[in-house]
Amino acid sequence: MDSKVICWPHAPEHRLIERGTYIVTCGTYRKQHFLNTPLKLTTVRNLLFELAEKHGWRLQAWAVMSNHYHFVASSPDDPATLKTMLSTLHTLSARDLNRLDGAPKRRVWYNYYDSRITYEKSWLARLHYVHHNPVHHGVALNAEDYPWCSAAWFAREAGSAFVKTVNSFKIDQVKVYDDFSECAGSTALSNPSAPQSKSGVEPPHSKPAHLQSKSGVQPPHSKPAHLQSKSGVEPPHSKPAHLQSKSGVQPPHSIPQKPTF
Repeated sequence: MDSKVICWPHAPEHRLIERGTYIVTCGTYRKQHFLNTPLKLTTVRNLLFELAEKHGWRLQAWAVMSNHYHFVASSPDDPATLKTMLSTLHTLSARDLNRLDGAPKRRVWYNYYDSRITYEKSWLARLHYVHHNPVHHGVALNAEDYPWCSAAWFAREAGSAFVKTVNSFKIDQVKVYDDFSECAGSTALSNPSAPQSKSGVEPPHSKPAHLQSKSGVQPPHSKPAHLQSKSGVEPPHSKPAHLQSKSGVQPPHSIPQKPTF
Protein backbone atom coordinates (compact mmCIF):
# COMPACT_ATOMS: atom_id res chain seq x y z
CA MET A 1 0.00 0.00 0.00
CA ASP A 2 1.25 3.48 -0.80
CA SER A 3 2.80 5.12 2.25
CA LYS A 4 0.60 8.17 1.76
CA VAL A 5 -2.63 6.21 2.03
CA ILE A 6 -3.64 6.62 5.68
CA CYS A 7 -6.10 4.11 7.09
CA TRP A 8 -7.64 3.66 10.51
CA PRO A 9 -10.16 1.03 11.66
CA HIS A 10 -13.72 2.38 11.69
CA ALA A 11 -12.58 5.70 10.21
CA PRO A 12 -12.68 7.20 6.72
CA GLU A 13 -9.82 6.27 4.41
CA HIS A 14 -7.56 9.18 3.44
CA ARG A 15 -5.97 8.85 -0.01
CA LEU A 16 -3.70 11.86 -0.05
CA ILE A 17 -1.63 10.95 -3.09
CA GLU A 18 -2.30 13.51 -5.81
CA ARG A 19 -1.78 17.22 -5.62
CA GLY A 20 -5.06 19.07 -6.17
CA THR A 21 -8.00 20.78 -4.55
CA TYR A 22 -9.65 19.06 -1.61
CA ILE A 23 -12.76 19.51 0.46
CA VAL A 24 -12.32 18.61 4.13
CA THR A 25 -14.94 18.13 6.83
CA CYS A 26 -14.44 17.34 10.50
CA GLY A 27 -16.95 17.05 13.32
CA THR A 28 -16.65 17.25 17.06
CA TYR A 29 -16.77 14.14 19.22
CA ARG A 30 -20.37 12.90 19.32
CA LYS A 31 -21.29 16.07 17.41
CA GLN A 32 -21.35 18.10 20.59
CA HIS A 33 -21.52 21.89 20.30
CA PHE A 34 -18.15 22.68 21.81
CA LEU A 35 -17.64 25.80 19.65
CA ASN A 36 -20.58 27.63 21.21
CA THR A 37 -19.16 31.12 21.77
CA PRO A 38 -17.53 33.70 19.50
CA LEU A 39 -14.21 33.19 21.26
CA LYS A 40 -14.21 29.46 20.56
CA LEU A 41 -15.24 29.89 16.93
CA THR A 42 -12.57 32.54 16.44
CA THR A 43 -9.93 30.36 18.08
CA VAL A 44 -10.52 27.51 15.65
CA ARG A 45 -10.85 29.77 12.62
CA ASN A 46 -7.61 31.62 13.35
CA LEU A 47 -5.71 28.39 13.94
CA LEU A 48 -7.01 27.09 10.62
CA PHE A 49 -5.73 30.23 8.86
CA GLU A 50 -2.32 30.04 10.49
CA LEU A 51 -1.77 26.33 9.95
CA ALA A 52 -3.04 26.34 6.36
CA GLU A 53 -0.50 29.01 5.56
CA LYS A 54 2.29 27.23 7.43
CA HIS A 55 1.68 23.96 5.56
CA GLY A 56 1.08 25.50 2.14
CA TRP A 57 -2.65 24.81 1.84
CA ARG A 58 -4.35 27.68 0.01
CA LEU A 59 -7.81 28.21 1.48
CA GLN A 60 -10.61 28.84 -1.01
CA ALA A 61 -13.68 28.50 1.23
CA TRP A 62 -14.30 27.69 4.88
CA ALA A 63 -17.05 27.50 7.49
CA VAL A 64 -16.46 26.96 11.20
CA MET A 65 -19.63 25.91 12.97
CA SER A 66 -20.41 24.97 16.56
CA ASN A 67 -19.85 21.24 16.06
CA HIS A 68 -17.98 20.89 12.76
CA TYR A 69 -16.05 22.69 10.06
CA HIS A 70 -15.60 22.49 6.31
CA PHE A 71 -12.97 23.97 4.06
CA VAL A 72 -11.94 23.82 0.43
CA ALA A 73 -8.23 24.28 -0.24
CA SER A 74 -5.62 23.58 -2.87
CA SER A 75 -2.81 21.38 -1.67
CA PRO A 76 0.94 21.89 -1.74
CA ASP A 77 3.10 19.48 -3.74
CA ASP A 78 2.73 16.91 -0.98
CA PRO A 79 -0.96 16.67 -0.01
CA ALA A 80 -0.11 14.18 2.74
CA THR A 81 0.78 17.24 4.85
CA LEU A 82 -2.95 17.54 5.48
CA LYS A 83 -2.67 14.87 8.17
CA THR A 84 -0.04 16.88 10.06
CA MET A 85 -1.91 20.13 9.60
CA LEU A 86 -5.20 18.77 10.94
CA SER A 87 -3.53 16.88 13.77
CA THR A 88 -1.95 20.14 14.92
CA LEU A 89 -5.20 22.05 14.45
CA HIS A 90 -7.13 19.55 16.53
CA THR A 91 -4.47 19.27 19.26
CA LEU A 92 -4.05 23.03 19.72
CA SER A 93 -7.74 23.90 19.43
CA ALA A 94 -8.75 21.10 21.82
CA ARG A 95 -6.22 22.41 24.33
CA ASP A 96 -7.60 25.93 24.05
CA LEU A 97 -11.27 24.92 24.08
CA ASN A 98 -10.78 22.64 27.07
CA ARG A 99 -8.94 25.37 28.92
CA LEU A 100 -11.84 27.76 28.31
CA ASP A 101 -14.37 25.18 29.55
CA GLY A 102 -12.29 23.88 32.42
CA ALA A 103 -12.44 20.39 30.93
CA PRO A 104 -8.88 19.00 30.77
CA LYS A 105 -8.25 15.97 28.57
CA ARG A 106 -11.77 16.10 27.12
CA ARG A 107 -11.97 14.67 23.62
CA VAL A 108 -13.06 17.41 21.22
CA TRP A 109 -12.64 16.21 17.62
CA TYR A 110 -13.67 13.06 15.82
CA ASN A 111 -12.92 11.71 12.33
CA TYR A 112 -12.28 13.98 9.40
CA TYR A 113 -13.25 13.39 5.80
CA ASP A 114 -11.30 14.55 2.76
CA SER A 115 -12.09 14.27 -0.91
CA ARG A 116 -10.12 15.42 -3.93
CA ILE A 117 -12.26 17.51 -6.31
CA THR A 118 -11.76 16.30 -9.84
CA TYR A 119 -13.85 18.48 -12.10
CA GLU A 120 -14.84 22.11 -12.36
CA LYS A 121 -18.57 21.91 -11.68
CA SER A 122 -17.93 19.91 -8.54
CA TRP A 123 -15.46 22.57 -7.39
CA LEU A 124 -17.88 25.44 -8.01
CA ALA A 125 -20.75 23.67 -6.24
CA ARG A 126 -18.59 22.91 -3.22
CA LEU A 127 -17.36 26.47 -2.99
CA HIS A 128 -21.01 27.56 -2.86
CA TYR A 129 -21.86 24.86 -0.33
CA VAL A 130 -19.10 25.81 2.10
CA HIS A 131 -19.55 29.59 1.75
CA HIS A 132 -23.23 29.22 2.64
CA ASN A 133 -23.01 26.47 5.26
CA PRO A 134 -24.28 28.80 8.06
CA VAL A 135 -27.50 29.29 6.10
CA HIS A 136 -27.80 25.56 5.48
CA HIS A 137 -27.65 24.97 9.23
CA GLY A 138 -30.02 27.79 10.09
CA VAL A 139 -27.62 29.96 12.09
CA ALA A 140 -27.70 32.91 9.68
CA LEU A 141 -30.17 34.31 7.18
CA ASN A 142 -27.28 35.68 5.13
CA ALA A 143 -23.95 33.85 5.19
CA GLU A 144 -22.10 37.13 4.72
CA ASP A 145 -23.23 38.14 8.23
CA TYR A 146 -21.56 35.10 9.81
CA PRO A 147 -17.96 36.01 10.75
CA TRP A 148 -16.67 32.44 10.80
CA CYS A 149 -17.27 31.55 7.16
CA SER A 150 -15.82 32.79 3.89
CA ALA A 151 -18.96 34.22 2.31
CA ALA A 152 -18.28 37.90 3.03
CA TRP A 153 -14.65 37.65 1.97
CA PHE A 154 -15.58 35.85 -1.24
CA ALA A 155 -18.35 38.31 -2.15
CA ARG A 156 -16.00 41.22 -1.61
CA GLU A 157 -12.79 39.92 -3.15
CA ALA A 158 -13.92 37.79 -6.09
CA GLY A 159 -15.14 39.30 -9.32
CA SER A 160 -18.89 39.78 -9.54
CA ALA A 161 -19.14 37.39 -12.51
CA PHE A 162 -17.34 34.64 -10.61
CA VAL A 163 -19.48 35.20 -7.50
CA LYS A 164 -22.60 34.96 -9.64
CA THR A 165 -21.35 31.76 -11.26
CA VAL A 166 -20.57 30.08 -7.94
CA ASN A 167 -23.85 31.14 -6.36
CA SER A 168 -25.80 29.82 -9.34
CA PHE A 169 -24.87 26.22 -8.57
CA LYS A 170 -27.51 24.21 -6.77
CA ILE A 171 -26.23 22.56 -3.62
CA ASP A 172 -29.20 20.47 -2.50
CA GLN A 173 -27.67 17.34 -4.03
CA VAL A 174 -24.00 18.05 -3.33
CA LYS A 175 -22.46 14.99 -1.70
CA VAL A 176 -20.60 16.44 1.27
CA TYR A 177 -20.58 14.75 4.65
CA ASP A 178 -22.63 17.16 6.74
CA ASP A 179 -24.72 15.01 9.07
CA PHE A 180 -24.77 17.55 11.88
CA SER A 181 -27.73 18.84 13.80
CA GLU A 182 -28.64 22.50 13.88
CA CYS A 183 -25.62 24.37 15.11
CA ALA A 184 -25.36 26.60 18.13
CA GLY A 185 -23.61 29.39 16.27
CA SER A 186 -26.75 31.53 16.46
CA THR A 187 -26.33 31.60 20.23
CA ALA A 188 -22.76 32.72 19.85
CA LEU A 189 -23.80 35.53 17.53
CA SER A 190 -26.71 36.78 19.59
CA ASN A 191 -25.26 36.43 23.10
CA PRO A 192 -21.61 37.51 23.16
CA SER A 193 -20.08 38.06 26.57
CA ALA A 194 -19.71 41.55 27.93
CA PRO A 195 -16.14 42.38 26.90
CA GLN A 196 -16.71 41.30 23.29
CA SER A 197 -17.71 43.33 20.29
CA LYS A 198 -21.19 42.88 18.85
CA SER A 199 -20.18 40.07 16.52
CA GLY A 200 -16.96 38.61 17.80
CA VAL A 201 -14.01 38.56 20.11
CA GLU A 202 -10.45 39.80 20.14
CA PRO A 203 -7.84 37.12 19.43
CA PRO A 204 -4.19 37.42 20.48
CA HIS A 205 -2.19 40.33 19.10
CA SER A 206 -5.20 42.34 17.94
CA LYS A 207 -5.59 45.96 18.90
CA PRO A 208 -6.51 46.92 22.49
CA ALA A 209 -10.12 46.45 23.56
CA HIS A 210 -10.86 50.17 23.81
CA LEU A 211 -9.95 50.54 20.12
CA GLN A 212 -11.83 47.49 18.91
CA SER A 213 -14.40 47.93 16.16
CA LYS A 214 -18.06 47.35 16.97
CA SER A 215 -18.68 44.49 14.59
CA GLY A 216 -15.70 42.19 14.33
CA VAL A 217 -12.35 40.93 15.43
CA GLN A 218 -8.87 41.53 14.11
CA PRO A 219 -6.63 38.45 14.22
CA PRO A 220 -2.84 38.41 14.30
CA HIS A 221 -0.82 40.47 11.82
CA SER A 222 -3.71 42.65 10.70
CA LYS A 223 -3.14 46.32 9.98
CA PRO A 224 -2.45 48.85 12.76
CA ALA A 225 -5.33 49.74 15.06
CA HIS A 226 -5.73 53.31 13.82
CA LEU A 227 -6.20 52.02 10.26
CA GLN A 228 -8.42 49.11 11.16
CA SER A 229 -11.73 48.74 9.31
CA LYS A 230 -14.94 49.21 11.25
CA SER A 231 -16.79 46.10 10.28
CA GLY A 232 -14.69 43.00 9.88
CA VAL A 233 -11.79 40.73 10.60
CA GLU A 234 -8.52 40.70 8.75
CA PRO A 235 -6.50 37.51 9.20
CA PRO A 236 -2.78 37.00 8.53
CA HIS A 237 -1.19 38.38 5.37
CA SER A 238 -4.27 40.07 3.97
CA LYS A 239 -3.88 42.91 1.50
CA PRO A 240 -2.24 46.21 2.55
CA ALA A 241 -4.15 48.39 4.99
CA HIS A 242 -4.88 51.19 2.55
CA LEU A 243 -6.58 48.70 0.23
CA GLN A 244 -8.46 46.91 2.94
CA SER A 245 -12.20 46.42 2.58
CA LYS A 246 -14.58 47.63 5.26
CA SER A 247 -16.79 44.59 5.43
CA GLY A 248 -15.20 41.27 6.22
CA VAL A 249 -12.47 38.72 6.55
CA GLN A 250 -9.55 38.15 4.25
CA PRO A 251 -7.81 34.77 4.57
CA PRO A 252 -4.37 34.00 3.22
CA HIS A 253 -3.82 33.91 -0.53
CA SER A 254 -6.79 36.03 -1.63
CA ILE A 255 -9.51 34.74 -3.94
CA PRO A 256 -9.80 31.14 -5.19
CA GLN A 257 -7.80 30.28 -8.27
CA LYS A 258 -9.34 27.84 -10.70
CA PRO A 259 -7.63 24.45 -10.35
CA THR A 260 -6.41 22.41 -13.28
CA PHE A 261 -8.72 19.41 -13.59
